[in-house]
Amino acid sequence: MKTLLTTGRIAADTGAHRDQVCYAIRRLRIKPVGVAGPANIYPATTTKKVKQYLESDHRRKEPARCTA
Repeated sequence: MKTLLTTGRIAADTGAHRDQVCYAIRRLRIKPVGVAGPANIYPATTTKKVKQYLESDHRRKEPARCTA
């Protein structure tokens, strides 16, 4: 059986915040393989891709600032 993961599980596996994982998934254009209730599910290979992305220099160094 294939291992399918939610963003919460990927976050727990990588030690990152769930919002960082969601951002990385969007930036990497990874498509979910299905839906489980309100959550998208991703293949197990997503964990490795997200971890590499978060460790790379491609992500933002500082959080976005609101200019109000």
